[in-house]
Amino acid sequence: MKFGQAITATAAFYVCAHVACAAEFTTIFVLRAGHMPAGPTGPIVVAQNGALYGTGESSGIFELQPPASPGDTWTETTISNNAFIYGPPLAMGPDGSLYSVEQPVGYFKIFQLAPPAEPGGAWTETVLYTFNNCVQMGQGCTNAGSPVGLAVGPDGTVYGASENGGTSSLCTYGCGMIFTLTPPSSPGGIWAESMIFSFGGGPDGANPSGLTIVPDGTLYVPTKDGGRGNEGAVFALHPAASGGAWTGELLYSFQGGKYGTAPYGPLALDQDGTLYGTAGGGTGRSGLVFGLEPPAVSGNPWRASVIHIFGSHPSGRIPAPGLVVGSGGAIYGATEKGGQDVGGFCKKAGCGTVFELLPTAAPGGSWTESLIHTFTCRNDGCQPFSGLVQGPDGFIYGTTSTGGDSGNGGTVYQVQP
Repeated sequence: MKFGQAITATAAFYVCAHVACAAEFTTIFVLRAGHMPAGPTGPIVVAQNGALYGTGESSGIFELQPPASPGDTWTETTISNNAFIYGPPLAMGPDGSLYSVEQPVGYFKIFQLAPPAEPGGAWTETVLYTFNNCVQMGQGCTNAGSPVGLAVGPDGTVYGASENGGTSSLCTYGCGMIFTLTPPSSPGGIWAESMIFSFGGGPDGANPSGLTIVPDGTLYVPTKDGGRGNEGAVFALHPAASGGAWTGELLYSFQGGKYGTAPYGPLALDQDGTLYGTAGGGTGRSGLVFGLEPPAVSGNPWRASVIHIFGSHPSGRIPAPGLVVGSGGAIYGATEKGGQDVGGFCKKAGCGTVFELLPTAAPGGSWTESLIHTFTCRNDGCQPFSGLVQGPDGFIYGTTSTGGDSGNGGTVYQVQP
């Protein structure tokens, strides 16, 4: 996607009730609080067969199998009752195994949930690695960590971003790091953990907030702090050649205020290699969506653009981490707050939205936001704390952390672009 001006204001805002929108919103499952993994705060993972997987807040991992026929219901199964699951990190490997994080007694652990050999069998949970407690260790917590993002490479190697830990003493508990977990050569062996990059604080970035891997092995990492203005930054980590050291490249330093600050969550890519993400700041401190366009000549600066600034309640506030780039360059996402005032649980803050951003056909023009859905905290749920993912069928999926008609356990929803 080619950008125009460095700072772009949205020219128009529409609600789909008033303007025809191609995208359609459907609540596909209501989670039952107290009876199954519920209150999801992390993203959905979509398998190649269309099955959906998600984590409940301190309540395990659920599976949703798609209906056999259009219009039928999705089938839910609890595949893990692990009550110590921590936050949103959830990733799927090429063999269908799931990877997530638990924190039983202050120590973060990476675990694998391997699928059953036969349909209907039990999933097998195995702890792969336990980090030290950084708070107890103090400065320079090399082997400590609090993972905030996971991704799996084609060879099964697990990559993770940890908000703290690493070798730098500029941050009280380390400035964060990127680590790998390499699978053993034979089943049942020990996974090998390795720190491949340590953030140094200041211009070298601090406190990573997400992780994205692309086919050539490059990792894209936003950091909430550090950068040249200490307002956060985006880095690219390039894989080592023949076992050498990984190299870090600072792509952009945020400037704060209306230009954005503290980027968070995984980044999305379009077919041209442009990165899209969410950040704090903006003119109303309600967050924004930014883009980073790669240079035509390697080594030249990446071009940054603020493509949408959230402001008033009707248009949504506080974008959730995780965007989807659809056909034609449209961007889909969710906001934790905002939307039309529906009263009730959310009061005037708004229950959150699902939005679409459409680029202009003219170079340098503005993007247009349309609301696909405003949450009401009824059967549709409310307060989506995680962003969106796209499945192999082209549908887009997301979760709400509460609401629904089964004890405020949250919901899983589908968007048809």
